[in-house]
Parts: sequence; C-alpha cells; structure tokens
Amino acid sequence: MAIGDDELKTTLRTAWTQIRDSTEKLSVRHKQFSDDIYNQLHQPLLNLKEAQRRMVTDITSNVDASIKEFVQMRTNVPKLKKVYETKCKESVATQEELTVILFDFFF
Repeated sequence: MAIGDDELKTTLRTAWTQIRDSTEKLSVRHKQFSDDIYNQLHQPLLNLKEAQRRMVTDITSNVDASIKEFVQMRTNVPKLKKVYETKCKESVATQEELTVILFDFFF
C-alpha cells in the first residue's frame, strides 16, 4: 500500500461524506419547502373548497325549498282565486237581494 492510496481513500471518504451531508441537507430543505407549500397553499385551498361546498349545499337546499314553495303556490293560487271569485259572486248576489228586500220594505 502506497502513501498515495491512504490519501486517496481519505479524500474520497471526505468527498463522499460531504456529498452525503449535502444530500441530507437538501432533502431537509425539500421537506421544509414541501411542508410550507402544504401549509400555505394546499391547506387553504382545501379549506376554501370545503367552504364553497358548504355554501353550494346551503344554496341548493334554499333553491329546492323555494321551488317546492313555488310549486305549492302555483297549485294553490288558482284554487284560492276560484274561491275568491265565488265569494265575490255570493257577496254581489247577497247585496242585490238585500237591495231588493230593502227597496220592497221601504217602497
């Protein structure tokens, strides 16, 4: 074994150790960057998505309720109109009868 071989092993070992250490530091930085992206971008986007989902659900249920109410009104209004017109005719007929009775009574 020559003197140069020991020096070469030491230099090679040192270089390899430095590469390993640099790679470990780089992986730690990548992990931190990944965590930052998750915490600062991904998680807020997930929160926004969930809030929008809840809002859409609320709006959908409100629209469904309004549609049900509209359908109910659409069927009830013609019935109520018919009842109203009947009552008006009865009222007019009653007023005419009353007028005839009062006219006969006083004249």
